[in-house]
Amino acid sequence: ERGLLKVHFSGGEVLCHPEIFPILGDARDLGLQVNLTSNGTLITKETARQLVETGVHSISISLDSCYPETHDRLRGTKGAFKKTVKALQYLVKYGEKQKKKKIKIRVNTVVCRDNVDHMEGIHQLLSDIHPGIFWKLLPVDAFHNKKLRLDREKTGELMEKISQWPLLQDIPLE
Repeated sequence: ERGLLKVHFSGGEVLCHPEIFPILGDARDLGLQVNLTSNGTLITKETARQLVETGVHSISISLDSCYPETHDRLRGTKGAFKKTVKALQYLVKYGEKQKKKKIKIRVNTVVCRDNVDHMEGIHQLLSDIHPGIFWKLLPVDAFHNKKLRLDREKTGELMEKISQWPLLQDIPLE
């Protein structure tokens, strides 16, 4: 009635909520575009299938390195990289089977000093998983930890390279 067209579930890990699938389904049944963000670690084959079948419009997965040890350290969870990559593969697999509107798979990468040199590798990894993945680079929110923030030189180097990465959804760090 008030013009709400879409809803985005994020903050913490939305897949921890025990009733997330009925909630997503209810939002979809109201005619809303349903989007969600996940770290990917809880997305199994079954979870990916359910997300696609529920009619989620898009899912954003966080991937911060092409190197398992760096991603796991930045995410604070050992084994997160392997689970996240598997989640992307499952989402692609079940999304490809979808006859109706295909789920949009997005990957968010928070760029910081610890991973700025991994961007080409991340792009290649995502391209290998599926060339239809949308990729977004986000600057680190380093208000409290200035050691993670990119300096001007690294930002400039990154900006020179991004035109070579077709998966990028829009221009970051501007």
